[in-house]
Amino acid sequence: SALLASPLGGATVLDLRRLRRAVRIALARQGIDAAERGAPLATALTDETLLEALPDHVARPARRVAAVLDAGRFALAQDGTAEDVLWAMWQRSGLALRWARASAAGGPSGAVADRDLDAVVALFDAAAGFVDRLPSADVRAFVAHLSAQELPGDSGAARAVAGETVRLLTAHASKGLEWELVCVAGVQEGVWPDLRERTTLLGTEELVERVSGIDGTAVDRRTLALAEERRLFYVACTRARRRLVVTAVEGALDGADAGATASRFLDLVAPPPEDGRPLTELPRSLTLPALVADLRRALTDPHTSAHRRSAAASVLRRLADEGVPGASPSHWWGLAPLSDHAPLVPEKDAVRVRPSAIETFQRCPLRWVLGAVGAEASPDTTRTVGSAVHAVAQQVADGLPPADAPAVLAAELDQLDLGPGWSDQRQRQSAQDMLERFLCWHTAEGRELIAAEVDFDVTVGRARLRGQVDRLERDGDGRLVVVDIKTGKTAARNTEEHGQLAAYQVAVAAGAFADHGTVPGGAALLQVGTGAKAKEQHQEPLPVDVPLGETWAGDLIAEVGAGMGGATFEVRTGSHCSRCPARRSCPLQEPGRQVTG
Repeated sequence: SALLASPLGGATVLDLRRLRRAVRIALARQGIDAAERGAPLATALTDETLLEALPDHVARPARRVAAVLDAGRFALAQDGTAEDVLWAMWQRSGLALRWARASAAGGPSGAVADRDLDAVVALFDAAAGFVDRLPSADVRAFVAHLSAQELPGDSGAARAVAGETVRLLTAHASKGLEWELVCVAGVQEGVWPDLRERTTLLGTEELVERVSGIDGTAVDRRTLALAEERRLFYVACTRARRRLVVTAVEGALDGADAGATASRFLDLVAPPPEDGRPLTELPRSLTLPALVADLRRALTDPHTSAHRRSAAASVLRRLADEGVPGASPSHWWGLAPLSDHAPLVPEKDAVRVRPSAIETFQRCPLRWVLGAVGAEASPDTTRTVGSAVHAVAQQVADGLPPADAPAVLAAELDQLDLGPGWSDQRQRQSAQDMLERFLCWHTAEGRELIAAEVDFDVTVGRARLRGQVDRLERDGDGRLVVVDIKTGKTAARNTEEHGQLAAYQVAVAAGAFADHGTVPGGAALLQVGTGAKAKEQHQEPLPVDVPLGETWAGDLIAEVGAGMGGATFEVRTGSHCSRCPARRSCPLQEPGRQVTG
């Protein structure tokens, strides 16, 4: 009855009574005892023949619900996940348009529609997360997962705001309100102001600028963001009638990756004195991780009294018995000596060097070695789409007519999981755009194509260059040119001493493609991931009258080979550090800093 009376069925109490009575009458006409069939409403939803026998005005709510259930059963029969089944039922329900209209209309019904839509979004988020964690689990497991969760209920009663209370809200929500005392907490640099670029998926900001006649290229978005953040800070501070308290932290925060810095906005409220702003030392925060850290510090500090150490050990033992993370000594990281002083590769052995990894090694050797031993995330969707474009580009090189390439790419993309509808369309369009750029370049390209996706394996000194080239071509002078297709959004800033291209030229000169020649004619990156057309970035050929080991490229490969096989790996900092997936293992970054001594 709850399902039929929900927005899916829309049945009233009178409708439910009529439906029960009609089901009993229909079963009696068929000579079936209604008591044997169980609840009449459930019978109506599961028996299509029975529904057809009922009058239209009586069966209408049940037919609506039955149609939604049928859509779910069909998706389930197609081996759909919990997310797929939910999506099929949601589309069949027709509630999306109805609730969207109610939400746009506003008023009490609009507020109800807003809450209902939020609930549906939360349900889909839960389903997506469940499927990502347990891709093989069935719908029953998802239902059991939801049923086992303890969710806070809503009494539905209106709540009045008491006078003697503390209201916790955002600066945006405080507009138009005032209090005797206002506390603006956490005024930290990077949080307030938050100068990260805020762009939407569909680029609505650029559309508004275009309509307003504003040149988006001339707009300093960071300056605009700073001004907006300053206005918001002003709004928050001016909510106080009598007293304003602004707090910030200078130094490391509990559980934070890096030290905190007070915001520049603090100077707008209270300019610092000449001898600096006085700081108040904070006590340990009331969290379990902070308590464990405090106890461990007391236990390991040689200056701590024996009584205090014994008390700390006793509390840590109890916390460890309760499974509190970090309380058990078996989980502590100590300052242990190096387990092995030997190089990564024995000196007598060749060092395998992948040309595509040279740039990473040059940027930060530690980042490279951590990735080489397994600290690599799985390929993202963009790389997967790029692999599909590479596969079709190879087929074009092998003789596939360019006119047939888009259909072949579409078939390749059908094998990938590109996410929900809008994401799938966006990724497909991006892939087709990359293919179109490649085809335009391929048609107009003047060099002779020898082969595509060619494997090579050649040893130069200690470095064993091994990999695959996207295209091996011959220029007008008979020299070999290697072209590497790039599907990313960022082009190389400089190719004059580009490590990957240098490795390709060294491989050519060392005889990796001896059947076709040993004289390098340069190498090139073909950028098809962005721009109106493909962009070829060329590296000049190595000199033919200089021994390979004496060229800059030969020196580079020798240096990289020795470094990749060494015993120590240098940390090199730069702008790339903020995006590095190995920050927590880097001694120069706050998350990976040494905490024992």
